[in-house]
Amino acid sequence: MRTHPQPITTELGHTLIELCVVLGVAAVILVALGSVFTASQSVYTETLGSAVADDVARRALDRLVSELRFAQLDSLNPRNPTGARSLSFSTVVGWDGSVPVLSPSQTISFDSGRIVLNGNAIADQVTDLTFTLNGAALTASLALERPVMVQGVARQVVRRLVTQVRL
Repeated sequence: MRTHPQPITTELGHTLIELCVVLGVAAVILVALGSVFTASQSVYTETLGSAVADDVARRALDRLVSELRFAQLDSLNPRNPTGARSLSFSTVVGWDGSVPVLSPSQTISFDSGRIVLNGNAIADQVTDLTFTLNGAALTASLALERPVMVQGVARQVVRRLVTQVRL
């Protein structure tokens, strides 16, 4: 009896089904990576906007504190600010014997979304600035709002900082 030789089979490629499955899996992986990238980019953008808002608010408040630190309590105008949006004051610049020599009056105010010190803007995009006096402690409250674009949508980052200065 004569046997037929078995054909030698070697795979030289992949079937069309195998290629489609691999392309489908690769597409799912790429879409997942793209959405992770997009999400991380929007978080980065929002965090950066928040950090900028924090920085601007802190610098403005630090400037207010440095100006108000040596203000004379009896030079405040209004005398007893409660929720005041503007404050005038003088600082001690020297002594004449036992009498303090005061600086010319300085003014810090909230005007059209800006904090203004003696006519010069020290912070923009401010939504509120108030001063309140409690004894010898002057409290300054500052609210700041900055727009941030996240995935083409405008969002507002709002920061409110409060500090107290002993006069």
